[in-house]
Amino acid sequence: MKNYLVILTILFLTSCCKPVIEEQTLYHNTTDKKIELRAYNKGLFNTSFIEPNVTTMAYFVSAERGIAVDSVLLFIDNKLSETHYSVSIKKPVVTNSIFGFEDPKNLINFTNYQKTVEQLSCNGRITKLVYTF
Repeated sequence: MKNYLVILTILFLTSCCKPVIEEQTLYHNTTDKKIELRAYNKGLFNTSFIEPNVTTMAYFVSAERGIAVDSVLLFIDNKLSETHYSVSIKKPVVTNSIFGFEDPKNLINFTNYQKTVEQLSCNGRITKLVYTF
C-alpha cells in the first residue's frame, strides 16, 4: 500500500509541473538621454518613451507577436535622429540616419537583438531579445 501511495504522490507532483515558455522583447537605453520611439502602421502611430539608463518592454514590436509596424522614428531629446523601415518598405538609403530592414542597426529586425535563453524547471524557458541604444 505504501508503494502505491508513493507512486501516486510522484505522479501527482509531476503532473502539476507545467512548462513556462515566455518571450520578452526589450529596449536597453545605455545613454543619459531620453529616447522616444514613434511606431507607424498604416498612417497611425504609437509612441514609447525610454528613460535614460533603463531597460523597458518593447510593446509595439515583439518577436513573439511579430512586426506590426511599417516604420519607427527614433527621437533623442525631442530631435529626430533615425528612421527604421520594416521589410515591406523599400526605401533608398540617402543618409546615415535611415536604416533599411537589412541594416545591422535596424530596430525592427530581430536579428539585430541580443538573444539570451534562460532554462527553467519543467522544460520551461524565458527568451529575451534586447536591443541596446
